[in-house]
Amino acid sequence: MTDLERYTLEEAHIKFAKLAIGQVWELLENNRRSSAEDEEMLFAAYGSLYHWSQAGNPVNAQRGHWLLSRVFINLE
Repeated sequence: MTDLERYTLEEAHIKFAKLAIGQVWELLENNRRSSAEDEEMLFAAYGSLYHWSQAGNPVNAQRGHWLLSRVFINLE
Protein backbone atom coordinates (compact mmCIF):
# COMPACT_ATOMS: atom_id res chain seq x y z
CA MET A 1 0.00 0.00 0.00
CA THR A 2 1.35 3.44 -0.89
CA ASP A 3 1.10 6.56 1.20
CA LEU A 4 -1.25 9.25 -0.01
CA GLU A 5 0.49 12.27 -1.43
CA ARG A 6 -0.46 15.65 -0.04
CA TYR A 7 -0.36 18.83 -2.07
CA THR A 8 -0.97 22.47 -1.47
CA LEU A 9 -3.67 23.92 -3.70
CA GLU A 10 -1.02 25.52 -5.93
CA GLU A 11 0.89 22.23 -6.22
CA ALA A 12 -2.32 20.41 -7.12
CA HIS A 13 -3.12 22.94 -9.86
CA ILE A 14 0.36 22.52 -11.31
CA LYS A 15 0.16 18.72 -11.16
CA PHE A 16 -3.24 18.67 -12.89
CA ALA A 17 -2.09 21.18 -15.50
CA LYS A 18 0.87 18.97 -16.39
CA LEU A 19 -1.24 15.81 -16.51
CA ALA A 20 -3.74 17.51 -18.82
CA ILE A 21 -0.96 18.72 -21.14
CA GLY A 22 0.33 15.17 -21.43
CA GLN A 23 -3.15 13.93 -22.24
CA VAL A 24 -3.57 16.59 -24.94
CA TRP A 25 -0.26 15.75 -26.61
CA GLU A 26 -1.00 12.04 -26.53
CA LEU A 27 -4.32 12.67 -28.28
CA LEU A 28 -2.81 15.16 -30.75
CA GLU A 29 -0.33 12.50 -31.86
CA ASN A 30 -3.17 10.07 -32.62
CA ASN A 31 -4.19 10.73 -36.23
CA ARG A 32 -7.19 8.41 -35.95
CA ARG A 33 -9.05 10.04 -33.06
CA SER A 34 -12.73 9.44 -32.58
CA SER A 35 -15.10 12.35 -32.02
CA ALA A 36 -15.16 11.40 -28.33
CA GLU A 37 -11.36 11.64 -28.22
CA ASP A 38 -11.51 15.03 -29.94
CA GLU A 39 -13.86 16.21 -27.22
CA GLU A 40 -11.60 14.75 -24.51
CA MET A 41 -8.62 16.53 -26.06
CA LEU A 42 -10.48 19.84 -26.10
CA PHE A 43 -11.62 19.50 -22.49
CA ALA A 44 -8.10 18.54 -21.39
CA ALA A 45 -6.66 21.63 -23.12
CA TYR A 46 -9.20 23.87 -21.40
CA GLY A 47 -8.48 22.10 -18.11
CA SER A 48 -4.76 22.65 -18.45
CA LEU A 49 -5.28 26.32 -19.21
CA TYR A 50 -7.57 26.67 -16.20
CA HIS A 51 -5.09 25.05 -13.82
CA TRP A 52 -2.19 27.13 -15.16
CA SER A 53 -4.29 30.27 -14.75
CA GLN A 54 -4.70 29.38 -11.08
CA ALA A 55 -1.10 28.55 -10.26
CA GLY A 56 1.18 29.28 -13.17
CA ASN A 57 2.89 32.36 -14.47
CA PRO A 58 2.07 34.43 -17.57
CA VAL A 59 4.26 32.22 -19.75
CA ASN A 60 2.33 29.12 -18.63
CA ALA A 61 -0.94 30.85 -19.50
CA GLN A 62 0.42 31.89 -22.90
CA ARG A 63 1.47 28.31 -23.63
CA GLY A 64 -1.96 27.12 -22.51
CA HIS A 65 -3.63 29.43 -25.01
CA TRP A 66 -1.24 28.26 -27.73
CA LEU A 67 -2.00 24.61 -26.94
CA LEU A 68 -5.73 25.30 -27.07
CA SER A 69 -5.34 26.94 -30.49
CA ARG A 70 -3.41 23.91 -31.69
CA VAL A 71 -6.22 21.64 -30.50
CA PHE A 72 -8.82 23.71 -32.37
CA ILE A 73 -6.74 23.51 -35.56
CA ASN A 74 -6.65 19.72 -35.25
CA LEU A 75 -10.36 19.15 -34.61
CA GLU A 76 -12.31 17.58 -37.44
